[in-house]
Amino acid sequence: MKPTETVPCVQLHYRTTLPGVEKIETLDIELTERCNLSCIHCYIRRAPNDALVAASEMSTAKVCGVLSEARALGCRTVRFTGGEPLLRRDFLAVYSHAHRIGLDISLATNATLVTRRIASELGQRRPKSVSVSIYGWDEQSYISTAQRSNAFRKFLRGLSLLRANDIPFRMRYPPLESLVANSWRIRQLAAALGSQDAVPYAWELTLNAWHESSACDRLAQLRLSSEVAARERLKEPGNASYDLRLIMRGRSSGKYRKSLFNCPAAGRRPAVNAYGKLQVCLQVRHPETLYDLHDGTLSDAMQYHFPQMRALIPSNERYVSRCLRCVLRPACPQCPACSWMEHGTLDTPSAYYCAVMHAEGRLLGVLPPDKNGWDVDGDRNPERSPPEKRRPN
Repeated sequence: MKPTETVPCVQLHYRTTLPGVEKIETLDIELTERCNLSCIHCYIRRAPNDALVAASEMSTAKVCGVLSEARALGCRTVRFTGGEPLLRRDFLAVYSHAHRIGLDISLATNATLVTRRIASELGQRRPKSVSVSIYGWDEQSYISTAQRSNAFRKFLRGLSLLRANDIPFRMRYPPLESLVANSWRIRQLAAALGSQDAVPYAWELTLNAWHESSACDRLAQLRLSSEVAARERLKEPGNASYDLRLIMRGRSSGKYRKSLFNCPAAGRRPAVNAYGKLQVCLQVRHPETLYDLHDGTLSDAMQYHFPQMRALIPSNERYVSRCLRCVLRPACPQCPACSWMEHGTLDTPSAYYCAVMHAEGRLLGVLPPDKNGWDVDGDRNPERSPPEKRRPN
């Protein structure tokens, strides 16, 4: 599971006339990569007291400036995430600014750093939603996952403060084998603690964002098997029928889109990392896809940079010969984010995600046991770029 050293072979197409500045619907802001917990499954964990990392993060003024510009571009919702966003000392200043300029705010947190002051401020300036990560059902399971002896106690206290200030929250848990096996305990605890909705089923565990080999190897070992992961995907209410519709619609059309980025994130839902770099999404950190907001503006990025990202097409032969022809592709989670996290490229297929999707296809009955997705409907004519227009970077 070690990343490759190669640069992705993708083709940039440039439009001859640039469009007007595109609007932003939603903005993800990763306030910090640092976290007070040390979870075994985390793909981006940085030490909470890492002074060098903290010094590299966006200043309060920069974060607020980005928020104001996003709002001017039509942004309605911002999601603060991390790491643990509450670890930043200026969190309330940033949060208050976002609320003051009219943004709906979503917050992703582990709840262990919720204080009376934070809970009170959130109660007065209510967020649109709060997503709380839950890492077990008792103190011992929390220690096994979060690797902090007091994490469960702080988690319970944080939720108590949220409830006391009438702040609704939802919960989610990582797809670790021990947690999946005890998901009923987690759901039971979540309901008792006042979680707004049912805890979603989990299956996807990404590798290390910075491609540290030892971390990637460790995370790969923690992943659910492809068969179990597929079953977890299909347990989520509505997923089976939704994926089946996508697959059947793709089969009836006979061809799929050839562009590399096909998700909403590559449209009007960009992300900003802790260091002021605009990303297509939170997980795609390939240097050629980043836009430094210290050197430019969101307006420039949306007008000049993002159209280039949406014009990228895959050139990896395995991707072209398999993924572009696969009957399962419309529902497959394989995307540039997967390729980047797995291999350090944008268009190298992930064997794990492929195996999960093939297992799901067989469970749904759309894929014969002895067939691969790219072998079904072999006469499909996927949209492809003419060979003479394809060249490596």
